[in-house]
Amino acid sequence: MPFEDKLRILCKRAESAGWNDYYRAVRDVGRFAADVVKSGKWDQLPARSLDGFNKVLSRAKFVAEVLDAVEYIYTYLLSAPNGRVYDLKISGRGLREIQKEISYLFQSKQAPVRGFVYVAWRDRPESYKYVGKASTIDRLDLTAHGKLANAVATATNLSLLFPAWSGEDILLGVEASIIRLIEHQTGSLPELNVRPERVPFRSAREELGRFADFFSRLGDSLNPDETKEMS
Repeated sequence: MPFEDKLRILCKRAESAGWNDYYRAVRDVGRFAADVVKSGKWDQLPARSLDGFNKVLSRAKFVAEVLDAVEYIYTYLLSAPNGRVYDLKISGRGLREIQKEISYLFQSKQAPVRGFVYVAWRDRPESYKYVGKASTIDRLDLTAHGKLANAVATATNLSLLFPAWSGEDILLGVEASIIRLIEHQTGSLPELNVRPERVPFRSAREELGRFADFFSRLGDSLNPDETKEMS
């Protein structure tokens, strides 16, 4: 399966499950607040309750970031008029042979001459080895890049993803979004990525911010020392 099709499936699954998970987490936050009111133990909440609440908050933030990743990928790659994805079959091939094919893609102008994100992955069994970015083809030297070289050694495919625009911030955003979508799908980061990058803010986390602001304004309005009302 081409990586573009695989990426669309990742986005569809994340979007379908994500909003349900998100609203479930938001409802759990409200339910927890109601339970605290009923108990009357504002300063003596059991550790188990706080731990459960923190897990709900973490889940809400994670799912919102995944949904933002979906939006970012569609905006700058999948729905962009000049977004491109190129797949290279690399199983059983040497690094120099793969490097030669990559160079030819650019020299022949089959691939756009701009920055890109790359993904080393296996199709069967499905696994993701490494996600990175390069501002120019010169930055994709397989013989000099330790992690990518290691990833290519066990991957069956190397996909090059060209966002509509190739500014450093956009490349970083696409890279971060791909990593988050993989983590959502598999439960872990790509094998050689040591940490997730920060997905740029989009509508899901903006909505989560408005929800947090609502609770903040509600707290201010309930404060007996304050006279202002919610607006």
